[in-house]
Amino acid sequence: MSIYSHPIHHRHANDVIDTGQLRASGKIECSTNLHVTSDRGEVIEFSKALILTAPSTGQKTVLQKLKRFDLHRHIIIAMPRNLFSPIADMEVRCILETNLATNSCRMEKGGLLVLAKKDLIFIASLQRDIYPAVYDTTQRIFSLELRWCSGIIEVCLSNVNGVFHPLLMLMNAGRIETQLATSSYTVTA
Repeated sequence: MSIYSHPIHHRHANDVIDTGQLRASGKIECSTNLHVTSDRGEVIEFSKALILTAPSTGQKTVLQKLKRFDLHRHIIIAMPRNLFSPIADMEVRCILETNLATNSCRMEKGGLLVLAKKDLIFIASLQRDIYPAVYDTTQRIFSLELRWCSGIIEVCLSNVNGVFHPLLMLMNAGRIETQLATSSYTVTA
């Protein structure tokens, strides 16, 4: 397996680079060999399926970088995404969107802590005619049930982030304001 890590975000990737392995603990106990690179071309050459996990705020940047490559034989799985496909103006075999990530997890020193595993995620494509091989390839990637939806709007509306994250931000508003007040960042209205 090959993983792309942005060159300025190597904090957790360095542990994996040093050992060549990622250790998971919590709901999943295992380790796997991983190749980590900051060369997008290397990852694209390695596989015909790309899983994008960058936050929605980074979608445009990711798209600009990907447009430099020939992806007409690639499946892109945007996980989880909120209407990524309509802005992805590029030649690609298929773009799929999911409503959730497969796991709730976070990186910790020396490994990945898996807090929860999903049993089911919703998935769809903006494209109407999907080759049967795309379904097969996608199911082989994931070890959970994929519920194929009628379209990306159904998947987007099934994403809990729009309900879940604002509530957490409101409940932590004081902490966020304190962090902003004591940080070196400049906040402008």
